[in-house]
Amino acid sequence: MRRIGLAVLVLGLTAVPWLHADTLNVSGDAQTSSAQPNFKFGLLPLMTVRSAPSGAILNSYTQFDFSPLPEAPTVDKAVLRLWVGLVVTPGTIEVVPVLEPWQEGTISGASSPALGSPITSFAVSSGDFLHYIDVDVTTLVQDWASGYMANNGLALRGVSPGSVNVVFQGEHPDEPRAGAGGGAGGRRRRTRTNRPARASGRDGPAGSCWPDGTAGIVGSNRPLWPGGSDGATGIAGSDRPLRPGGSDGAERTVGPFGADRTCRSGRRLGPHRADRAQRADGTARDGNGARGPAVF
Repeated sequence: MRRIGLAVLVLGLTAVPWLHADTLNVSGDAQTSSAQPNFKFGLLPLMTVRSAPSGAILNSYTQFDFSPLPEAPTVDKAVLRLWVGLVVTPGTIEVVPVLEPWQEGTISGASSPALGSPITSFAVSSGDFLHYIDVDVTTLVQDWASGYMANNGLALRGVSPGSVNVVFQGEHPDEPRAGAGGGAGGRRRRTRTNRPARASGRDGPAGSCWPDGTAGIVGSNRPLWPGGSDGATGIAGSDRPLRPGGSDGAERTVGPFGADRTCRSGRRLGPHRADRAQRADGTARDGNGARGPAVF
């Protein structure tokens, strides 16, 4: 299935005029990256458009084979049809004519051709994923057909300032190029009216298959990040001196001894009490209070 094409509606100036639409085949497509300025992406079947305030800028380029058109055609309308393979960041893309010749196998970010002024722009939304987008490029194709501008193809780039990251499906690597015999990629689709049918001709020889592309460049292993050197030894802290001890207190003097106290004089014994009279119970007490013998 063709994923990118240019449908051109041509008004044929002949004795019996007719309208017919030609789908022009891609003769080359590529993309470039500012992050990899020397890498050639021409063999990839993708066309990426990316622009952002930071990071890599990716532009895409495509050109078409005009040989199916009649000599000195009058182009009434031309539509660029793109298949959206991935929408990373929705945004707006502008279509710009390429002013210098370029080759699919040699174009790179460092050798990009000069570009003209944008002729139109179109928006890509998340809903366009896995759908076709049609872009009117009639003015540009009319300039190519009339010889006013050389047919070096067109470029797709993000509108600045702004952000966009979209991947379009380019020419399929297994699809024959323009002019090659064989499959659908090498045939042009044409719709005509009021034209007599042609007699069936003999089958042409089978077209040769497009050769396999060269293998991509194998990326080199990135070296391990070296370890950092040891830092300088820090300054050793000095020993802090011990705090000095306090001074000894003054000695306390012993107080004077107290004077000797004299012992008290002994108490004198009192006189014996007089004998008491005999008690009524017949007992008597002596002078010392002792109970005496009973007297009958």
